[in-house]
Amino acid sequence: NIVGAIQWNTMESLFDMLNYHVEYVVLRNFESLPSNYQSDIHGDIDILIRGDHQEVAHLLNAQIVYKSESRVHYKINVANKSIRMDIRFCGDGYYDTNWEDNILETRVWDNGKFIPNQENYKYSLLYHAIVHKKTISPDYILTLEALDLLKKNFVLELDNFMNNNN
Repeated sequence: NIVGAIQWNTMESLFDMLNYHVEYVVLRNFESLPSNYQSDIHGDIDILIRGDHQEVAHLLNAQIVYKSESRVHYKINVANKSIRMDIRFCGDGYYDTNWEDNILETRVWDNGKFIPNQENYKYSLLYHAIVHKKTISPDYILTLEALDLLKKNFVLELDNFMNNNN
C-alpha cells in the first residue's frame, strides 16, 4: 500500500510528498495549511509548480475535474474528503513566465509548506484579485489593506510593480 495511492490520510502527508518531490508554492490562502484546510471561503488550494502539472497530478493521485486541456482544476481524496486544487505551472500564462520563475526561486518555507516571499505574495494576490477575478472578494480586500495596497491606487501599484520587474 503506497501512501496516497487510494487517498491521503492527512493534508500533512500530502504536503510531505510535495515538499520532497515538487518545486512548488501555495499561492494564497495558505495561512492554516497544512494542518487545517478550510474550503468555505475560496474552496480550493492554488499551487504553482515548476514542471509538468499532469505528472504532479499523478503523484497526488488527483483526478481532473473539467475535461479541458486549458483547465488545471483537480480533486484529491484526503481523509475521505474531496479537496480541490488548481495546479498552475511555469509557462501556463496564469502569470508572466519570468514572474512565475521568480516566485518559485524566491519562495520561503512556512510551517510545512512553501509560499511566495512577501513581495511576490502581495503583488500576485493583487494581480489575482483584479485580473483573474470579476470582483474582489471581501477577505482579499482585508488582506490587501493589511498589506497596505488598497489605501493606494492598486491598479497603479500593480502596474509599477510589473514595469519595475519587467
